[in-house]
Amino acid sequence: SHPAIINADHECLPFAAADFTKSFADLTDALLRIRAGEMPEPVYRKACEDTSPWGKACFRLAKERQDIALLFNVDVKKLKALRDLGIRTIDDAADLNPETLEGQAPGLTFHALQTVARQAQSLRDESVIIRKPYPKISPEAMGLEIHFDIESHPPTDRDYLYGFWIREKEGERYQAFVAERPEDEAKMWRAFLAWLPQLPSAYTVFHYGNYESARLSILANRYGDQKNPWLEKFRSRLMDVKEIVRETAVFPIYFYSLKKIGTFLGFSWNGEVKEGGASVDAYDAWRASGDRTILNAILQYNKEDVQATAYVMDWLCQYAEGEAIYCKPYPWSLAMVQRKQLAA
Repeated sequence: SHPAIINADHECLPFAAADFTKSFADLTDALLRIRAGEMPEPVYRKACEDTSPWGKACFRLAKERQDIALLFNVDVKKLKALRDLGIRTIDDAADLNPETLEGQAPGLTFHALQTVARQAQSLRDESVIIRKPYPKISPEAMGLEIHFDIESHPPTDRDYLYGFWIREKEGERYQAFVAERPEDEAKMWRAFLAWLPQLPSAYTVFHYGNYESARLSILANRYGDQKNPWLEKFRSRLMDVKEIVRETAVFPIYFYSLKKIGTFLGFSWNGEVKEGGASVDAYDAWRASGDRTILNAILQYNKEDVQATAYVMDWLCQYAEGEAIYCKPYPWSLAMVQRKQLAA
């Protein structure tokens, strides 16, 4: 037998089943122990909230114990290693000494332990830690400021919306390319490629997470545009805001998604569609009904996503100029209150 996966592009991707035999056996053994009454250590990941019916239960258990499972970006192996060393709670992690624990288990480097301690301190103290200044981009190097977000339809593996928040001297504007049906993806892609030569020679494209970069690669392969010079230039100008955030600041939250970071900093999604899964559901509803108000709600959601990316970058430029620790009341929260009072 030759097991393989066939993806949405009808590519056959073989894999060696023997490589996964031990993992399968370990998982089966763990499930049997749980059935016998063993209580596993808490694990809390974004997937728990997004796709698992046990997400809220996982969070409640971890929160009750103030367990280190609540720490952002600490994988299961590091969690086990830390617990074996007696680091089990947020307070334990906040007070750990990276110098004494360095190298006591695989993955426990000085940098990794320092990162764990900072995240725990941020959660414990509800503080925002600027660990290193954000190096601002000069206007000349920046050129045109563009914020980019893609909406995709996982059931068909097709993209249906490319949205851009563009900051020009004349002001700010939203631009979108839409595939009203999954089979219109190629048409949308061609319109996007035709737009690229119209951009000025200097520009910077901000996006949140690696999804946009990955999807551009997938569609370039799908439609034979790997060597398109305008696309190559566009891809070379991409900057991942999530990576910038992670390099610059530590936040007292459990996940660093755009929604979590943006909401924490004061941005709000006000449209009827408020998250990616709802956008996919709305796209299905639009295809079934042809109701333009649904498509407009999807566009509004995408617009708010790219505006949120710009909002986070503005925050970095203003509040991450140097190393600092911000405690409650946060200065940006006070500034928002003052603006609302002046507006009233």
